[in-house]
Amino acid sequence: MPGAGDALVAQGLPVDRIGDLAFENGIRLHELAPAQASLEEAFMELTADSVEFQAQTPGQRQAAEAGADRMHPTGVA
Repeated sequence: MPGAGDALVAQGLPVDRIGDLAFENGIRLHELAPAQASLEEAFMELTADSVEFQAQTPGQRQAAEAGADRMHPTGVA
């Protein structure tokens, strides 16, 4: 999982079952922590591909404004 560092992320099993499986297989665990996404995290994940507003660099904005200044009000130059 991106950003997990040295963590192992498991899904679909309760924390106690993961601990039991680790113990039965001789795997030492230092921490088990259940994680639940907040509503904000879930919303951001679901809408990640939808972009309503996009930032522009100052050069991009100036070029767009300069092009708009040259356009005739009727749209014909």
